[in-house]
Amino acid sequence: MSFSQYARFLTVGGFVGLVTIGCRELIGHLLGADSVSRFSVSVLVAYAIGIVLSFGINRRFTFGHSPTRNQGWKFALFVLIALLGMLSTWLLSLAMRYGLGCCA
Repeated sequence: MSFSQYARFLTVGGFVGLVTIGCRELIGHLLGADSVSRFSVSVLVAYAIGIVLSFGINRRFTFGHSPTRNQGWKFALFVLIALLGMLSTWLLSLAMRYGLGCCA
């Protein structure tokens, strides 16, 4: 990977991160009163939007779009790995928002 690809990858990551945070805030606002379940929905939906957006933008902007038959497999693998990130992000965000329950 070239330096310019790294720069594009970081730029896309920053942009997608900001969009994901914005989506989380918007979804949280639209869902209304704060609760663990509504917060969880907003985090998970926003993260899913970020997964799709990141794959699409990086595929075109960072790595160049080359139509191949295995794009479905690449996307599936990307989503599988991203779901692990989603799980850790969701658990960490719950801990940060509602406490770890370890302190009296």
